[in-house]
Amino acid sequence: MLYVAVGLLLTAHALPGQETRGMIYGRVTDPQGAVVPGVRVAVTNVDTNTTVAATTNDSGYYEANLLIHGNYQVSFEASGFRRLVRRGIVLPMSTRVEVSATLELGPVSESVTVEAAAPLIDAVSASSGRVLDNRTQQALPTSFNNVTILARLTPGVQTNGEVRILDANDQGSSSDYRIAGSVGGNEWAIDGAPNQGVARQVGFLPHTDVVAEMKIETAGFEASVGHTTGAVVSLVSKAGTNEFHGSANFQHIQNRWNAANFFTAQLWQRQIADAEAKGDYGLAQQLRNTPKQPGGLKNYWAGTLGGPVWIPKVFNGKDRLFFFFSYYGKRWSETTSSQYLNHTFPTLADREGNFAPHLLADAVRYQIHDPLSVKPDPARPTQYIRDPFPGNILPKSRINNPAYSFYSKIIPIPNNNPTDPKKEPLNNWLAVAMPWTADYIALTNRIDFHRNCLPGPDGQSRTFF
Repeated sequence: MLYVAVGLLLTAHALPGQETRGMIYGRVTDPQGAVVPGVRVAVTNVDTNTTVAATTNDSGYYEANLLIHGNYQVSFEASGFRRLVRRGIVLPMSTRVEVSATLELGPVSESVTVEAAAPLIDAVSASSGRVLDNRTQQALPTSFNNVTILARLTPGVQTNGEVRILDANDQGSSSDYRIAGSVGGNEWAIDGAPNQGVARQVGFLPHTDVVAEMKIETAGFEASVGHTTGAVVSLVSKAGTNEFHGSANFQHIQNRWNAANFFTAQLWQRQIADAEAKGDYGLAQQLRNTPKQPGGLKNYWAGTLGGPVWIPKVFNGKDRLFFFFSYYGKRWSETTSSQYLNHTFPTLADREGNFAPHLLADAVRYQIHDPLSVKPDPARPTQYIRDPFPGNILPKSRINNPAYSFYSKIIPIPNNNPTDPKKEPLNNWLAVAMPWTADYIALTNRIDFHRNCLPGPDGQSRTFF
């Protein structure tokens, strides 16, 4: 059983990585277009009610840095001007958003609120690619809640065009896309922390309900993404808010709901034909009543919970300390997958030392020689020859390895030998009933601690917890 535990801490990272937090900045002017210095600006995260305070400088400029993704509002206050509130600001991950304002003359007690803001564009970053929020991830089809498949929808991303099932812990298939011919490989990150696996593959694959946003950069020029010339896939996890929220889901897949592959169906039909050829029509009818596809199931379950850290009568983390926890598990119990269906094992004749049937397929490659009959070749000096076994049959007296009896008992008996004796007995055993079980559990946890910075009575910033 595989257990994965990932701690996602926004406040500090032990390893250098890409910054997923963003910035809101802008310039404040009066109705004549002149800059207004000394304006008190409050940038508030609507979901957590946490505020970052700023004051415009002599050029009317302000900025609020290290903001997590989410919904924001920005308020502007200055003596002699009406208070202005800009709402409906959505800050994506690792984005710089400009929110400038023009103040109207009037008392501060009067307020002007802009509810529907114009679409905000990041005009600072030089990178190109796509950002997928959680709503888009939920709306688009994914494979077993694996969001990495959506990276293939980004312009400039190259794939081999193969439709593959991306499982919860299938890092290889989940990394099978590239840009510029995969020169330099790809880079993955979660909340700014490196998420690199082996061989330039993705490391951990979080559940769709955990990922708030996914950003795929196909051309980046910042130092934070200077570790590769390939695609940069950054995931940012969901954060807790002042309201408790969560999700739960369950997926069940029954193997017999799927169509049988070619080899399984062929074996089923061949067994019926062999039973009828022997006159055993009862067995043939019994086989017809047996489903072609072996039984089996796949179960996936997941749950998330986020909110303020709250201990009754001890601590209330509202507006300050938040958590987001997720549990993701899977259970496979079925027969082997189609990619491991075909195997080659010695035939019953092979186990008795009788290799004569193989001469019909290739008389040169399958001719066996006696290693004890080595002698000089009279026609070629310095060369040696051996005598072939008569009839291409190894005498039983020569089968004296003590491991022979052990292995001959555990090696499966071929169930799919070719009907044409001139064909080599390759892939002569189909693992239609071989058990295939797999367990997987992934736990993620994120803790966010916010220090609210608000201006005091003297206009200077104060920090409180």
